[in-house]
Amino acid sequence: MAIYRSVHVSFWTDTKIAVEFTPRERYFYLYLLTNPHTSLTGCYEISVKQIAAETGIARSEAEKLLERLEKVHKVLEYDPETREVFILRWHAYNWNRSPNCRKAIEASLEEIKNSSFAERIRELARGLQAPSRAAVSDTVSVSGSGSGPNLEDYKRMQRYIEKLNGLGGQQ
Repeated sequence: MAIYRSVHVSFWTDTKIAVEFTPRERYFYLYLLTNPHTSLTGCYEISVKQIAAETGIARSEAEKLLERLEKVHKVLEYDPETREVFILRWHAYNWNRSPNCRKAIEASLEEIKNSSFAERIRELARGLQAPSRAAVSDTVSVSGSGSGPNLEDYKRMQRYIEKLNGLGGQQ
């Protein structure tokens, strides 16, 4: 079974990424979103040495880029002890309300070593609980046929993301 990591087209027009990130930071972040180590949870184990080898970036620069994406841009967290990266808004673009998605996330939680990351992902996953009578527009078609997200879904997602961004460093 092949694994694909899609990047939403808004990645390129997101003001934070388009204006605040350097081209090197965009490349680095794109790698962290799509590399073969990623998981459905948005938290996965990867060493700085692996990142450097797979991107062709010097290890010292990879460390600086990780620190900058964490401390300045606040788009991820990295735990050097467990060698885990946690992409903070992964769920907004990669999760849906499917019971299979929830089950896969729950199963993947056991692989996360950093308990703080695991608990935060567990809390986000609780938000996936579909209402008892979910509308068709609340589901995303996997095959590409059928009904996908509509404008209301997009607006709801944007409000949620804005709420998360408003929380900033409050954790």
